[in-house]
This record gives sequence, structure tokens and C-alpha cells, in this order.
Amino acid sequence: MSQLEPTYLRYIYDGLIKGSIHPENAAELPEGLIGLYEEAFDERSSVVDRQKLLEHFTIWALLKKEVSAQFVAEVLREREEEIIDFISTYSSWFNSPENGKYQLYHERLKVYLLQKLNDGEVSALHEKLIARLDKALEEQKEDEFEWYGLEFISTHHGVQSMIFSEGSKLVEYAYNEAFWQRQLKLSKAFTWTKNSLGAVMTWASKFEGEEVISCGLKLLNVQHLEQNSAPQILEILAEGDIESVLKRIEEFGGNDRIGLQRKFMLYMACFRDLNAQEYPKQLHRKVFIEKLIQHFDRHLPIEHSLLNWNEFFSSLFVYRLVLDMKGIGVDGTLLFARTKKWDSTWILSSEEEIDIDVHLISGLTDYIQFKKEKNLCLDRLVSVLVKQGKWEEAAEQIQKLTDFFMAGSAFLELYKLSNLEVYLRAFEGCLLQVESDIEHVKLGIEKIKLTLLWENDDVQSLVDQLEDKIEHIQDLDARSSLFLSLGNVLNATGQGRNFYRKALGAARNIPTTILKSRKLILVAENYALNGDFSEVYDVIGEIEEAYWRAYAFMKVAVLHHKLGNAKETDFFVDAALAVHSEISDFDTKQQSTYDLAPPLIRLQKPE
Repeated sequence: MSQLEPTYLRYIYDGLIKGSIHPENAAELPEGLIGLYEEAFDERSSVVDRQKLLEHFTIWALLKKEVSAQFVAEVLREREEEIIDFISTYSSWFNSPENGKYQLYHERLKVYLLQKLNDGEVSALHEKLIARLDKALEEQKEDEFEWYGLEFISTHHGVQSMIFSEGSKLVEYAYNEAFWQRQLKLSKAFTWTKNSLGAVMTWASKFEGEEVISCGLKLLNVQHLEQNSAPQILEILAEGDIESVLKRIEEFGGNDRIGLQRKFMLYMACFRDLNAQEYPKQLHRKVFIEKLIQHFDRHLPIEHSLLNWNEFFSSLFVYRLVLDMKGIGVDGTLLFARTKKWDSTWILSSEEEIDIDVHLISGLTDYIQFKKEKNLCLDRLVSVLVKQGKWEEAAEQIQKLTDFFMAGSAFLELYKLSNLEVYLRAFEGCLLQVESDIEHVKLGIEKIKLTLLWENDDVQSLVDQLEDKIEHIQDLDARSSLFLSLGNVLNATGQGRNFYRKALGAARNIPTTILKSRKLILVAENYALNGDFSEVYDVIGEIEEAYWRAYAFMKVAVLHHKLGNAKETDFFVDAALAVHSEISDFDTKQQSTYDLAPPLIRLQKPE
């Protein structure tokens, strides 16, 4: 194949769709062609046959390792010969890492198959599998079913628990020490047991926060069965002997990574028990917590390479502990310093169940070392405050944001429910936090966009300021992008095309060919969105390399296809293929073929 003609692309497409071309190795197909597997579910077959076929595939997708045909046959209550015939028919979909045992060849394929059934149908298959594993664990025959069950029963219960938010069966297995001993006997390691407890930790972090500590303590027991001292220390705490507790904590664990993690969990268990209303020594509660906090600060270093608790512990649980401490006049925020990240998703997902302390959450961001994580936490806090109608507090927190994307999103939330005065004051405060000229301009553009939504057109002064600031930005790529953004926002005012021209002027002077080509494509797409047909063609014509011109024409074709412009779509597809045919270098043409094929297939796919 010394030459690759444009018609070759259509030949490949037609051949794959009609079945005249059969890929020898499905695993090497481009991701865009995963739809070939749809052929296995021919719409002409009966509903019963398709459903049975789906169940056969789905049970393999649910399994966590290779198993025998007999294993699957018993789960589905079918004959082993039928399963063997199924595997033979679809042999290219399976691997056989061990003689007589099979598994689906790729995780992407498993995801694809699981999407073919609804949640209820998948759950029903899961229950069949779990029922057979329960039976094997009760019989203890040391057969394939028991081996698989000991390793994965908690994983499967964990999936069901996450779907239905009910984890009693999961906890029952994971906490059963007789079950631990059986796992240990067969596997000769604690890996399966720790995985079981890990499944509980994942479920509990989302649905049962109080269970996190119990599960954490179980992990401690598994890791250090020979010591088994954590429950004893908590018993001493319940007796009110805080000094003895502090001495025992010093002897607990070690100074390595695992030792410090174990010690952190024990501290959290002590804080939990001291915060509990039923703690018997109420008169000494505040004194004990203060002593424990001081002890914690002395014995757990701020060394994130050794202790970064967000990697293994629930931030929601820690927040609640610190909030409880604040309620009795104890500052527990130094707990936050022992991690450099902080999962704040719960701020939005569970706001109706959680006492949101604005100053506590805002203050903890000072301990977050990653700018993105810090902004995420503040952004979520702003969303909660806006929904609660606390506009002034939301505006105050917005001013701490330094990421213009998140600030723009937060301002949009504030805009919906607030008033122009509060909104503009918050924006001005946020602009003062941003040092980069580029991000300052981006925030300014957001301000213009949302202010115009209020039908307040008093923005010309800011437009002039931003235009001048963009003109002085040395990075031509950034300058072009900023002019495009400003033009898009001002399209409704009639100023958009002026800034498109400025964006094009900056793009023309970009010295790097690839960067220049990509920026010209972006300018062309913006013109296309505004219906400027001739400008699109002229801009793409300025792209020097044929490869990038063909790529640009195809991108614009896809854009018109999404807009429902059939005539323009066909025009730009033909233009892309015409430029593609002019490419003489073999390697370049091959790369162009690879890049043009996926969008071409999508555009030509029958309805």
C-alpha cells in the first residue's frame, strides 16, 4: 500500500459494516470501532435469544478472575456443554490464562457488556453468583467455588452494597474472624481479608460514616494480630485514665509509614469515643481532648511522605470530629495539617445531613497544598451557601478562589439567585486574588458575560481595558485564545467579529507550525459557529501543511454535522478528502488516514 487514496477510508468503513472485512485481532481495533461487537446482538434474533446471550456475557463481565466453564454453568444453572459451546463460538472475546479457565480479554469490553443490561438485571445476575458462593463457603469443600468466594465474596457484596446502600452482608463477612481464619488457611496471607475490609471502608465512607472507625480498627487487628492492643487502649480510655492511654499510644505502631497510619487511626478512635455523648467521664471530656490533641501534635509529624491520611481515611469523618471539638471549645484544626489533600465531595452530596460550618471549612483550605483541591473545596462551599441564600457569605468565599474556571462557575451560581451589587463586589474581590494577566483577563471576560445576562450593557469600559491588556500579552497562542473568548461573549453586541479578526492576526504570527495550525483551526471553528462560511474556508486555506488542512476541514465538517447543516457537512468532508489525496509522504498520509477515519465513519454511519 504505497499510496492511500481517500476512497480507501470509505472501503474500510463499508467493509467493516457489511462484514466483508473481518479483523483478526479485536483487541487491536481502534476504540472508535468497539461498536463492531454489536454484531453479536443481531436485532433479527429473538428477544429470548438476545437476553440469554447477554446474560452469558454479563456473568463473565462480573467475574473478577478466570474461572472454569463448570463454574459459570452452575451459577447460571445450565449445562456445562452449553457454556463450553458459548466460549467456543466467541473464542476471540476470551483469554485463557490457566488451562481450562477463561476470562474476558479486556476491561473495556466488560464495561461495554455491563451497559447492555439495566441495573436490575445486572443485580439479579450478581445475586445468583453470590448465592452460589455463599453455598460454597458454607460447605467448605476447598473447591473452585470456595477459593473464588474466599477471595471475592466481599467484593461482590461490596458492589451490591454500593448500589442499594445496605451493607449488612458485606460487614457480616468482612468482620467474621472465623472467615478470616479460613481465608488465611487457604491463601497463606491476609490480602483477601484486607480487601474485604477495604470494601467495607469504601461503602461506609459513603453511607455509614460511623462504620469507618470500626472498619479501621478491624484493619489494625488484621495487620497486627500479635499486638491486638487498640481495643485495650480504648477500654482504658473508657475508664478515664488518660495518662495511661497516652503512654500506650506512644508504644503503639511504629515510625514507618504503616506504623504512623495505624497510630493515626487509633487517635481518631480515641477522639470519636471522647466526643461521644455517652462517654462516662463528661466532666473531664474537654481536658482529655486537649491533652490528646497536644499528644497527637507531638507524636505525628507533618511529613506527608509518611502520613497523608486522605489516602486511606474519610475526610468527612475528620471534619465531623473537629466540628464536635469546636462545639466544646477545642481547636482541632491541626488534624487537617496531616494531609496535603482533602476530599470535599461530601460538601455537596450530603449538605442536608451535615452541619456546614463556613469558617471551619474555609479555614481548612489553608492546609490544602494543591491549588486545584483548595479551589474545589471553596467552590463546593460557595454552591451550598448560594443554595441556602447566604449571598454575602458566598461572595466572601468566592473572593478566595484563584481558578478562573471555578470562579466563573461560582459566579454563575451567585448570579442566578443574588443581585448585581453583591455579584460585582464578589467579582472585584476575586480579581484582586489573581496575579496572572491571562487569568485576570479570563475572569474579566466571565464578568462581562454574566453582567450582560443581567441586561446591563455598561461593560464597554471593561472591554476596552481587557482589549488593551490582551494586546500586551506576549504569548501569541494565549493572546489569540483570549480574543476568541472575548469575541464569543460579545457576539450579541455586534463586536464579536472584530475580536475574531484580532485572534486571527495573533494566530498568523505564531512561529511554531503545529501550534499555529491548531490555533487557526480553532479560529475557523469559531467562525463556523457564527455561520461565516467563506471566512472558515479562507482561514483553513492559510494552514501551510496539507495534513493539518485536511484535519481542519474534517473538524469543521463534524461541527456542521452537529449543527444539522448537511450541505456544509458534505462540502467540508469533500474538501478534507481532496486535501488528503494530495499528501505524497507515506508516513504523513498514513497518519492522516488514521486521524480522518473515526470522524468519517461517524459522519457516514447510517441512521
